[in-house]
Amino acid sequence: RKAPEEAPAATDAAAEDTKKDSKPSIYTLGYILYAPVTFTNATIHIFSGKRFRIHRLWGIVYLACWIYAAWGHFAGHFAAGGNTAVFWVMPTVGFIQTVIACKTFTFLPKANDKTQGYYHETKAMSYDFILENLYFAGLLLFQSVYLCWGV
Repeated sequence: RKAPEEAPAATDAAAEDTKKDSKPSIYTLGYILYAPVTFTNATIHIFSGKRFRIHRLWGIVYLACWIYAAWGHFAGHFAAGGNTAVFWVMPTVGFIQTVIACKTFTFLPKANDKTQGYYHETKAMSYDFILENLYFAGLLLFQSVYLCWGV
């Protein structure tokens, strides 16, 4: 019997490839510079679809509210008693978004006792889950209006 031959050292080839790739290439730089364009194109593609258009566009409004709220929080604008309209506008937009979802996604399956949502093989949420979100969005809206206006 012959002794098994040793395979060529893959680490030497990998080390040489690493040395070649250690300098930033023009392709990496181009990818980094093109990333904002790719992100913008993907965002436009996601939000400009004809199916469920009202739900998608209202989602943009909610995201804009969220970005404004995060920016205002970290910039300290709300600590000094600044513009607090976002604290009731954002839950109102979220409640309207949930109502739109309840009217739009009526084709979703009903909930069953076995598996649903992310654990189901189709990964589809149930319509009952969407309706339940309406309840929680309403609670958040009530709390926000109560705290902002002292109703």
